[in-house]
Amino acid sequence: MMSSKKKSGSKGQKGRPNNPRTSSTWKLFPLYGLALDDEKDGFNDPLWGDATLVSLTVARERVARGATSDAVLVLTHGRLSEALGERTPGNRETLVEFPPEGYVAVRARGDEAAERRRAEKIRAMLTGTRFLRGLRATAFCGNPREYAWYLAPKSLTLGGGAPPSAQIQQIVNPNIVQKPVSVSKQALRNSVRTGAPIIAGESWDLHYQHGICRVLNTLTPSSLEKRIITSALIAQDAACSSNFAKLQLAVTSYEILFNTKNFTDLEKRVSSFVVKLPNGLTLQDIFKSRHDLTHRARQDNEASIEALSTAAVVVAWTLIDIATAFSEKLTAKQFDEYVDALVRSRELDEVIGRVIGEENYRAHRQLVHEATKEKRGALSLNQSPPP
Repeated sequence: MMSSKKKSGSKGQKGRPNNPRTSSTWKLFPLYGLALDDEKDGFNDPLWGDATLVSLTVARERVARGATSDAVLVLTHGRLSEALGERTPGNRETLVEFPPEGYVAVRARGDEAAERRRAEKIRAMLTGTRFLRGLRATAFCGNPREYAWYLAPKSLTLGGGAPPSAQIQQIVNPNIVQKPVSVSKQALRNSVRTGAPIIAGESWDLHYQHGICRVLNTLTPSSLEKRIITSALIAQDAACSSNFAKLQLAVTSYEILFNTKNFTDLEKRVSSFVVKLPNGLTLQDIFKSRHDLTHRARQDNEASIEALSTAAVVVAWTLIDIATAFSEKLTAKQFDEYVDALVRSRELDEVIGRVIGEENYRAHRQLVHEATKEKRGALSLNQSPPP
C-alpha cells in the first residue's frame, strides 16, 4: 500500500533547510549580562543579517503570539522549574530562577547545531571585543548554570525551643558579568556599521573591521578562520569558567590556534607574539601552572591562580586578534610557516645577542621592532618593543 506524503508548507523548501538570510523563523538563545534599553525594532533590520540581539520584552511579546507551553513558561515568567517539571531529577526547589536579560536571535536554518554555534559565536564576539579593549575581564554567557554555580548554607540556627532553620546563600560565578551592561540597540547598530563606541567614554565596538567581528560573522570561513573561530569559542568558555578550568581552556585555545600540542613548540610560538604580560607575569608562569595543576594537582607558583588564569584568557584573545590580521591573506598552512619563521628569527636574535653583547643586541632588536611594527601590528600586550 502506498503511503501519502505530506506537502511542504512553503514553495521551494522541499528537502532543503531554510535560507538563514531570509527565513522568518527565529531561534532564541539566552544572553546573560547584556540588556537592551531601547528595544523598538525587535527582529527587523537584524544586526548581522542572520542574527541579532533582542530584549526579554520583545521575546515575551513574540512568544505571547503563540508558542509551546514550555516556551511560554520560560520566556514569559522565567519559571524554569515549572517548564522542566517532572523531567528534572532531584528536588526542584533547588533550582534558581534566572530569566536572561536578552537573547541572541538566529534565523532558523534547519540545523539546530549550526544555529546554536552561531549564537555561541555572537556571545564570543561580545566577550572577546570587551577583553581586547581592556575593559573588565568578565564574560557574557548563555547558561544560567554558568551564572550561579550553586546554593550553599550560610548559617544554621539550632535549639532555643524553635525549629531548626537555615539561611541559604547563592554562590555566583565572579567571571560572569554580574551587573548587566545596559546598551542601546541603535548604539549597537551604529557600532556594527561605523565603528562608533557602544557606550560613550568606552572603546568597545563591534565594527566589522575589528578583526574578530569579521571572522566570527564569516559564513564561509577560510582554513585559518575556522581555526580562529574554534579558538575563540574555547576562549569564550574559558572566560566563563572557574580559575582552574579557565587556565586549562585558555591554553587549549593556544593549541588550536597554533596547531600544536607540543608545549615546547607552543610556548615558542606564543612568545613570538606576546612578549610581556600584565602584573609582572610571564608566559612561563602560565604554562608551568597549567602543567602543575594538570599533572600534580597543585600550583607552586607564587602568583595567584586567579591572576594567572585571567592573564591566560587575555593572552588567548590577544593571539586570536593578531591571527585575524593574517586570515584574509594567509591560509592556515602559510600562517604556521610564518609563525615558525618568527620562532627561528627570535632564536637567531638570541644567538646574535650572546655574540655582540647586550647593548648592541637591544639596539638590534629595537631596529627589528620598528621595521616590522607596521606589518606585524601589536606584538605584545603592553605594546612595548621586546627587551
